[in-house]
Amino acid sequence: MQLRMKPSQIARRGWCQHTHARNTAGRACGVNDPDAVQWDTLGALIKSRETGYVSNGAVESVRLMTGYETIQRWNDQPGRTKNDVVRLLQGLGL
Repeated sequence: MQLRMKPSQIARRGWCQHTHARNTAGRACGVNDPDAVQWDTLGALIKSRETGYVSNGAVESVRLMTGYETIQRWNDQPGRTKNDVVRLLQGLGL
């Protein structure tokens, strides 16, 4: 059984850009891959949804809050930081 985790907790553990998740070698992997140690914003949302923490509507709420067409585009902006991601998610109660 997986622990229920907020997306902000997942992102705080490890954050990445240009893929939904990365393993310990820094390679792209699946969000729920047991070797995953970093997640982008959407990856953290997907992983927390898989553990039953967030609803499908949370993804749209985050997208609207970013003001970007996609969450990935916001996440992958040069200069974006893990703290930006965690603050956004926490601000939405996620």
